[in-house]
Amino acid sequence: PERIALDVQITDTREVRLPGTDVSLAGANLGVQFDATKSDDWTISGRASNVFASGLRFGTMSLDGVGQFDPQAAPMLEGALRLNAAGVDAPDDPDLARVLSPELRLSTDLALAENGDVAFSNVALDTPYLAATGAFSATPTEGRIQLTSMLDARVPDLTPFAGLADVPLAGALFADVAFDAELPGGAIA
Repeated sequence: PERIALDVQITDTREVRLPGTDVSLAGANLGVQFDATKSDDWTISGRASNVFASGLRFGTMSLDGVGQFDPQAAPMLEGALRLNAAGVDAPDDPDLARVLSPELRLSTDLALAENGDVAFSNVALDTPYLAATGAFSATPTEGRIQLTSMLDARVPDLTPFAGLADVPLAGALFADVAFDAELPGGAIA
């Protein structure tokens, strides 16, 4: 695309269900800006309130992203995304609610190549009970998709997770996980 100027707002005094999803919210706005005649820079900014999805409630959510899009470059799209959520709760699952923090932060850098390669690097999830960092990539090949992942998770206190595990827990968890997988499929793009 040469230009994108998107400004979407949902304002209602009632909860609105997004079509085709189990997501509902009370209000939201989303803006996406890109103008190749001025620069390769793109931005995205979104805010939502009273979001309910898959049994989780988020009082507020924000998404911000910046990057560059140049179809002649490799990668053709790159940038950074940041998601913040506050008032996080699981109203129907008290054990899950106990381990969800009232706030969480998720960030990642992303890159998309013309051939459909997708890479998420510098992935970071931060909550009071859990911190995780990692990188993920998907590379389409002839009839297959190669997945690669690395994850480093830190849970300094397992006690709050006892209800979810349905057994008493104590101590801490520090895990480093890496995997490669090849799945049937085609181009991701």
